Amino acid sequence: MASMRTEGLSRVSTGELQRLLRAVHRELVASPLTRASLIATGFGNIEEHLGLLQGLERSAVQRLLVAVLAERRPRR
Repeated sequence: MASMRTEGLSRVSTGELQRLLRAVHRELVASPLTRASLIATGFGNIEEHLGLLQGLERSAVQRLLVAVLAERRPRR
């Protein structure tokens, strides 16, 4: 678990984070975010890397995902 915390969301692809953001925005994932809700909504393949998000309310998850995705965008 310690490595999950230090790596944060870096092990999750940009595409998967975008898919999760859409699901959270559409309220398809329960709030606060839980391991069970991630698995139930098709994110079981990455839920082990999303510990940072678990327990957060929808708005916090959205803000965090938007920030991570913005950091991953190539600079012009």
